[in-house]
Amino acid sequence: MTPTTDLSVSPALREPKKQPTPAKRRIPVAGLLRSLGSRLLRSLLLFGAVTLTVFGLSALIPGDPAVSLAGEGATPESIAAIREQLGLSKPWFEQYFSWMNGVVHGDLGTSFFYHTPVSGLLMGRLPVTLSLALFAIIAAVLFGILAGMLAATRRGRLADKITTVLSTVGIATPNFWVGMILLILFSLNWRVFPAVGYTPITTNAVAWFMHLVLPGVALAAAAGAELQRQTRSSVSEILSQDYIRTARAQGLTRRRVLWQRALKNGAPPLATVVGLQAAVLLGGSVVVEKVFSIPGLGTLAIDSVTLKDLPVLQGVVLLNACFVIIINFATDIIYTVLNPKVRV
Repeated sequence: MTPTTDLSVSPALREPKKQPTPAKRRIPVAGLLRSLGSRLLRSLLLFGAVTLTVFGLSALIPGDPAVSLAGEGATPESIAAIREQLGLSKPWFEQYFSWMNGVVHGDLGTSFFYHTPVSGLLMGRLPVTLSLALFAIIAAVLFGILAGMLAATRRGRLADKITTVLSTVGIATPNFWVGMILLILFSLNWRVFPAVGYTPITTNAVAWFMHLVLPGVALAAAAGAELQRQTRSSVSEILSQDYIRTARAQGLTRRRVLWQRALKNGAPPLATVVGLQAAVLLGGSVVVEKVFSIPGLGTLAIDSVTLKDLPVLQGVVLLNACFVIIINFATDIIYTVLNPKVRV
């Protein structure tokens, strides 16, 4: 009698082995904190250097504010009295430390000509400049990323050539010239947007938006063009990688490949460009505000130079420098999170 063979398979062999779930990618907290502390220390040192530079350069402006305040035909005694009242007769380093003591406590001094606290003047003009800069940043990011993605996916075609030409013209053209062309076309000739002025958003949101369109586009032209070139370069390089071809072979849609793979992996350099351009936009708003007669920090800075109002000029430059430091600090942190290789 032939023995029967048990062909049954054990339950352990019948059940498929469970694949271990991949561990989620975590950001090392210690490395991020070290990077944060290092960049914070550098930002504080940079702030100290900025205050010294701002105060020193403003003191080198030709002309004596006391003479301007005293008026024509003023006697040397009256000019000396005004200098003593304003603290201009003290040594330079004493003026600097006195000013820095006020800055630390939130006191930027009193305007020579407006006779009001400088901090109040800045806070009154700050929402205007921030509105313009925010509008320009959003417009630059939208145009730069969308046009860059379009050019990267159609390299050598008509769309790529058109966006490349537009970006080249945008980088090469000064923003004040773009502003004047837009003003002539859309305000004076076609009367689509208002030519000059500003309306607070709390008064009329539609008028606020309409007043920001032309200066915002003029301010965003160069930034959007630079972001378009960077997006095109980064995304084009990523689309040629092997893992992108693998993702396409796995059946991923074109949209998912572009936005979830290509753009995500190209985000670190784009974040750096956006941060740098945001800092440039704050400084570039000076000329654009003057072209469109917008009562922001840029107009206040130009007027303070004309009037030799040193406390106002120092306050405006210091505030802009603080914004640049904060933007660069935030950009470094974002870049550190997106690219762990740069952590210290």
